[in-house]
Amino acid sequence: MVPARQARLFGDDDYSDDKESNDARVLDFAKNMLAKAVIIATDLATRNKECAAGCLTANWFIAKTALDAAGVHQLPKLQRRLPKMLDDLEYICSWPNRPSPYTSLLEELLNTSFFQRGSQRQAEKRARQGILAFCKSSQDIRNLYLKKLQRFAEIVMAVDDSNDSRRKEATDVETPDAYPAHVNAALYSVLKSHTLCTCTRKLEPGIDNKGGHHARLRLNDKITKINGCVAFDMLFAATPLVSDHWQELQLRVAMRKKASKAVHYLEQPLTSSPVDSPISDMSECERSRLILPESFCRLVKTRIGSRICCRVQDEELLQLYDGDPLKQQIGPGSSMSLREVLAQCKLKPRMKLVLAYIVARSFWQYYDSPWMDFSWSSDSIHFLRESPLDGESDDENVVSDSSTELLKANGALFASRPCLAVDFSDQGTGGPIEYCNSYAVVYRYPRLLALCIILLEIAQGSGLVLEDKGSIEGNLNESWHITRRYTKRSRLRKDFDYPDYRKAIPSCLNYKPDDDETGEGATSNVETDVFARKAMVYNFVVQPLDGLLKNLGFAEHLHIIDPIDMLRSPDRIIKLSAAILAEALTSHICQGNINTQVSA
Repeated sequence: MVPARQARLFGDDDYSDDKESNDARVLDFAKNMLAKAVIIATDLATRNKECAAGCLTANWFIAKTALDAAGVHQLPKLQRRLPKMLDDLEYICSWPNRPSPYTSLLEELLNTSFFQRGSQRQAEKRARQGILAFCKSSQDIRNLYLKKLQRFAEIVMAVDDSNDSRRKEATDVETPDAYPAHVNAALYSVLKSHTLCTCTRKLEPGIDNKGGHHARLRLNDKITKINGCVAFDMLFAATPLVSDHWQELQLRVAMRKKASKAVHYLEQPLTSSPVDSPISDMSECERSRLILPESFCRLVKTRIGSRICCRVQDEELLQLYDGDPLKQQIGPGSSMSLREVLAQCKLKPRMKLVLAYIVARSFWQYYDSPWMDFSWSSDSIHFLRESPLDGESDDENVVSDSSTELLKANGALFASRPCLAVDFSDQGTGGPIEYCNSYAVVYRYPRLLALCIILLEIAQGSGLVLEDKGSIEGNLNESWHITRRYTKRSRLRKDFDYPDYRKAIPSCLNYKPDDDETGEGATSNVETDVFARKAMVYNFVVQPLDGLLKNLGFAEHLHIIDPIDMLRSPDRIIKLSAAILAEALTSHICQGNINTQVSA
């Protein structure tokens, strides 16, 4: 008889040490199970407009991301906690019933055997019912589980003593603009749970509304800190799948991990009109209101003519009482990708340098966070169309008469104001993996290669036509070789004569871990040591580009720059293999030949 498993209702004991296990398969099973749970919960959130399912999705995804970064050297610590985490996960999938002591629902969910497909489908149906029932359970029970799950992710993300020196080294370098790693994760988690579109707008037949409101994360040249918080700027389309109006939001996340609630919010969240809001005796700096996930769509639909300020606090989103002036006068219309910009116009050298610096700096800023699971490429770097200011056409130094007419019709694009296109409704991850552990791979760091290709495209002034080689390994190897070859082209040296810029690309292409890494733990350190790679990006890419801008006198007036001239002809297109296609390099571990799609 199979021994009965102890079933617990998210007891007070955290995922603490209670047994030893050295089987690495438990770690792989936990990763796969969390990935499956994310897919199921995301579908439930989309189909049923269930915000609690969206919150589960965000937290399960963060836990999976933490496990993805865990190496073999962390197994003794992790595998004393994984069984409890999996038990609680199975309890949720079976909710409100307790899991069977004789069969494992989780194992049935991951059973891909041809002869067990019927059982697998039945298991998925039961899991969907269980997760949906759990989402409708009491708020206290859900909060208790989420706190345990968040604590588990924090423990997994904690670097052991062997990596303390690397963490300290990276932190020392990043001191001027550094902030705690939990800030990026907290912002991602709240947006993941709140941006599920709940609009009831009727779409045309055959159009799926799951894409929700288009979202753009503004990439900045410096980090803004306000009252102990890191401030992020995002823009959301007011209407799902349509870019008729863009609403600016400033989102503030506390740098202290467990800060007390300094801002008190009103019990009645987001009423239909500002004048309907109940009057509070609190000071203006303290007044705020809770934005529930189902109210987020109403928030971004508000055409109020200001930047809405919000604060992320304890997994909640609070709208602050005061608004801020708009940073940009965004006009109607869809954003334009870097690939499209390079195909339609020619960037001036100053524009290239400013754009490359902001993208590289943002890449470094978000490197060790869930934001890297989005695609970083010329297809995901976007620019929003800005309405020309009154009298701007009279400035002869801005643009020509013909360009002025084009700006009035289509809006202006500025190289100093790029954004990252993000889609929180996507069930999978579109970005490249951190490390490829397949055999016969020349270069194992797809994310660093992604940055190299963006910098090369900007310097060359043309997009890269991607060709599929049939496997992730083939794409990765071919792309690395071609990228390295193009960085050595004489035309690049002639047309873009900035040695510090050109050296930054080979610094990423030639990256290798420290030569003194030996022993059994060396391999796992190479795979998981994102701190060393993040420090490398700062030392060999961000700092040289920053120094170059300062030497040229561009740094002090980074945003005083002409709009991109849409009438200038682009450079010719370069052919390059599909190194980091969003569809090709997913967050799954590289293994075997995987079919990839070719970008049009």
